[in-house]
Amino acid sequence: ESGTQVVYSYRIVDGVIEEKTLEKFKKPVLDTDKLVYNGSEQTFAITNWDLTYSDYLDIVEDESDSLTQTDAGVYSVTLRFKKNMPAQWEDGGMEDVVLTFEIEKAIVNGEWTVEDGAVSPSFGAAVDGFEELGEGFLVYVTKDAEGNEVTTPVQGKTYYITVSLGEEFENNFKFGDEVNTTFAYRIKDGEISEVVVKKLPYPTLVSDSIEYTGEDITFEIVDWDNYKDHLNMTGSLTQRQVGE
Repeated sequence: ESGTQVVYSYRIVDGVIEEKTLEKFKKPVLDTDKLVYNGSEQTFAITNWDLTYSDYLDIVEDESDSLTQTDAGVYSVTLRFKKNMPAQWEDGGMEDVVLTFEIEKAIVNGEWTVEDGAVSPSFGAAVDGFEELGEGFLVYVTKDAEGNEVTTPVQGKTYYITVSLGEEFENNFKFGDEVNTTFAYRIKDGEISEVVVKKLPYPTLVSDSIEYTGEDITFEIVDWDNYKDHLNMTGSLTQRQVGE
């Protein structure tokens, strides 16, 4: 059968061929193939490595492909039978085995707060296992209702402050799925108050394909009346020529 190796292990003693018994192994697996970033080195363990495999296999690894890693990411190592080793896998093969594993990003949770006397809202970030998150962990950007970035909000207008992760942290951390990274607020009489933002589903078309008629055709957005006070539209929904 194509791709299948037939292995016969032997040695020659005094001119006589003697068969050597081949050890057969299940292909190795990891105790776990996922860990979460914790800021320190973490080592992935091969199940029963010392008891079963260490005498027969080499771990082919380098700095980037090692069982010991620190940063979040996907990694792999290759396991290979040692040279002249009388052993094979249960299926009769002797090919290399690649083990893939991952350190997942640590999850950032938290809520927006407004401290007495504060000039803007702040986000209280928390990560399991981390008492301190480091300078520059959070980055804030404030914009007005037109999307213009502002540095000094004034009274009477609505502003949107967004929090993101500092560049040196975004490879190892991510916000939780339920975290609201944007906070809308107004300033009145020197005090900050939250503005409740209406959340809308993404708009869709009644139909995104209409047969050519030779006349103007207008595509319609489902429940447009719910969107028209909140969205600006560029382009035109009315077309005559065939195209996209």
